[in-house]
Order: sequence, then structure tokens, then C-alpha cells
Amino acid sequence: MSDNQATSFGLVDNLVVHDLGADDEEAVLEITTINVSENSVELRVSLAGGDLSPGQLSLQSMAALGGAFADVAEASVEAEAGGFKITAPAPNAGQQFYRVKF
Repeated sequence: MSDNQATSFGLVDNLVVHDLGADDEEAVLEITTINVSENSVELRVSLAGGDLSPGQLSLQSMAALGGAFADVAEASVEAEAGGFKITAPAPNAGQQFYRVKF
């Protein structure tokens, strides 16, 4: 520290911010199974920690990697023991990539 303002400065490098607030555990979702039938796709999602409701989740998909994910409007989310069951119409053709947004 100097009395000269021109040479008094702070330097921050590799700053890491930690939340030291409440002891709330962060929610961790994991897609445990994906079942594809002729008419629908069913995902089972396990929940570790946190407290989420079905209304806080949305299923998103995209047809090709590198594109943008979009909400699957017709998807339904139901609470189950230890997680959720998400059901959506099967894609029209080809592969589909999914993620669960919360």
C-alpha cells in the first residue's frame, strides 16, 4: 500500500466465488433411463439433494449437436419416489438429443 494513489491498486487473478450462505444442498439431476417406443420417449430422472417440483423442470431437445436446444412443448413431468418421470412424443425421424432444464 502506498500513499501515492497512482501506485496504489489491487490485482485479482483466478477469482473464485463460493456461496457460504445457507446450508441448502444443490439439486443434482441425473437422467437414469431413456425408453423409446413407437409413440413416445420416457425419461426417468433421479434427484439428489435439493427440492424441486415438476413445474420447475422442462425437457429440451435438438436433432443435431451444435444446434440450439428447444423446449419440448408436449412433454409432461410427473414426480416419483426419488425423482421424476418425463414423457414426450417420439421424434418424427432420426436421432434426438435431450437435456432436462431446471
